[in-house]
Amino acid sequence: GQDDSDGDGEGDACDDCPFNPDTGVTPPDCGCPTGTRDCSGIVLFDCETNIFDDPFNCGECGTVCGPNSFCNEGVCQCDSEFDDCNGDPQDGCETDINNNPNHCGGCGNECGEEFTCSQGVCVCDPSFDSDGDEICNSVDNCPDVPNTFQENEDGDDFGDACDNCP
Repeated sequence: GQDDSDGDGEGDACDDCPFNPDTGVTPPDCGCPTGTRDCSGIVLFDCETNIFDDPFNCGECGTVCGPNSFCNEGVCQCDSEFDDCNGDPQDGCETDINNNPNHCGGCGNECGEEFTCSQGVCVCDPSFDSDGDEICNSVDNCPDVPNTFQENEDGDDFGDACDNCP
């Protein structure tokens, strides 16, 4: 005997809908198992597509995940270093949020004039840091002497590293 996966009395080899009982509709509406669809349109390959992880058929047949994205549980999601900042599904996850100072670490997170984006974090642009301590001159309490921790024991406007009276 032949296998009859759906128990409708028609063997799988001849059954238009081998996974679910035939509904009698023409063309057959097989009602694929959860997470699958017949995206090829070829009866022989009925329910061949896993719509939970196929980036060309994500969630439904023909739903294509754009660049820098993947299909997860039937939903297109951005790779960790990218995001969809313009809301256009056609170009996918177009924004590099690791290095874009206008979208640093996430859409709309602007670093500001004296900063650049590095690995998704706004950091002082070296051209605005005279002493190289990674603190921008505009907020550095000692802009010409490196003092990464900005110590200021006497609480005046000058950091201990450059204060004559710390």
